[in-house]
Amino acid sequence: MRIDLLFPALPPALDGIGDYTAELAAHLSATQVVRILTAQPDAQTIPDVRVQPCFSLERRSGVLQVLDVLAEQPPDWLVVQYNAFSWGMYGLNVHLPYLLWRIQKTVPGVQIAVMFHEDFVPIEDWKFAVMTTWQRLQFWALGTLADHVFFSIDPWVKRYRSWFPSTPVTHLPVGSNIPRSTLSREGSRKELGIAQDAPVMGVFGTLHATRLLSHIREAVRAVTQMMPHAQLLYVGPHGAALRSAVPEVPVIDAGRLAADAVARAFRAMDLHLAPFKDGASTRRGSLIAGLHNGVATLSTRGPLTDDVLIQKEGQGYTLVPVGNVRAFGAKARYLMMDAAERRELAARAIPFYDCLFAWPLIADRMTRALQDPASLSDAFRC
Repeated sequence: MRIDLLFPALPPALDGIGDYTAELAAHLSATQVVRILTAQPDAQTIPDVRVQPCFSLERRSGVLQVLDVLAEQPPDWLVVQYNAFSWGMYGLNVHLPYLLWRIQKTVPGVQIAVMFHEDFVPIEDWKFAVMTTWQRLQFWALGTLADHVFFSIDPWVKRYRSWFPSTPVTHLPVGSNIPRSTLSREGSRKELGIAQDAPVMGVFGTLHATRLLSHIREAVRAVTQMMPHAQLLYVGPHGAALRSAVPEVPVIDAGRLAADAVARAFRAMDLHLAPFKDGASTRRGSLIAGLHNGVATLSTRGPLTDDVLIQKEGQGYTLVPVGNVRAFGAKARYLMMDAAERRELAARAIPFYDCLFAWPLIADRMTRALQDPASLSDAFRC
């Protein structure tokens, strides 16, 4: 098959979906002919993938420039990577669904898939109430115009399958955009200036609205009661905010790091804290990166937690109900104090990642879904 992936950003831009698009393309190219259509003028090259900057989003209508490229060299499938805010301010770009409609009318041989990395903003205040109105319509329009719909988490498959009753819908997890480091724990700690015997909890990523600082504070409080020399390693752009939130413990602020340096930092952690307001899920890159690097991870079970993660709890991670802050702290203390239990948990992280989140598996699952969706099971054999 000839597969085109469409997304505005690619590396070197700091964009998680751009990273996803690049990784997916690289692994699809092992068996398919792959091209990326992007607005990134300085996009990095990808072996065996044609990267074609061919549109601009300086104006929302710029995405329509893609139509000429598709008409000249039509693929079998156009796969649109979607997060509303990636395509326009306030998550609005009416030209994107119009593009898909035009493709159907003028380049009828091209089939269209949409990979939803997000749905739409929840109604939390009046601004979100306004934004969600057009985002919901845009979301529905894109799915309705697609020949196949992918979601990054299974709860969205269940929730939105009825929105697109005549369209195949598939769960496609997100792989890690952080590589796997082979550096030893000792080597990582030496590199970061951390004492070899120090108990170290870790946090990775932006401290956005879905990350639960209350749970991190409680974990720090509970652990330092029993281990007053414990430390907290943070990798990300919000070190000052984290330091003010957890004054009880020294924060080793590594700042924003390149992907390979992030992987090395993971190796220094005894326990990775990854609590999310909506729960652990198969789209949470920070959680997935910790598993990829073999770190015992403590997260939350919430409304968007996938069934496979609930069923396989203990495979590198453990979950606490999102509403139980005290239980999160107690579990962090238990794992930090029981090194054998923590090591056993960590030992299962990489095998589980390789079974569910490895990029070759994700690429193969997408390929099989596009070729014969009826043959693809919703279940994962991990």
